[in-house]
Amino acid sequence: SLHCPKCNSPMEPVAFSGITVDRCLACEGIWFDGVEHRDLKKVKGAEAVDTGSARVGKENNDITGTPCPVCGETLEIKADPYQPHIHYDVCPRAHGVYFDAGEFRDFVKEDLGDFFKSLLARAPRKDLG
Repeated sequence: SLHCPKCNSPMEPVAFSGITVDRCLACEGIWFDGVEHRDLKKVKGAEAVDTGSARVGKENNDITGTPCPVCGETLEIKADPYQPHIHYDVCPRAHGVYFDAGEFRDFVKEDLGDFFKSLLARAPRKDLG
């Protein structure tokens, strides 16, 4: 079974709506294989898999240079393109992504404010000359 990249504790499989993720038994960070985080985000109530403390997650967010629980390569920190305040850890070989506790809840509840901010960030700047 997998070990948590942040605290090295064992992770346990947790199934929700046919998608299984691995959740750390200690800090409750979550590992998603491949792009399961995107699949699960579309399922109503999916934030229920993220049971951890957002405060613990914020502290763990500062831990960098951690290994992919599948292949051991160093995870890369990426900002979500639609919600730039959310940073998750991505395997460079595409094995999956790791969310600190509380981050997936935040990721699921993308609000309209996030959506419009992402549109504005991508919109070409009009010259108001």
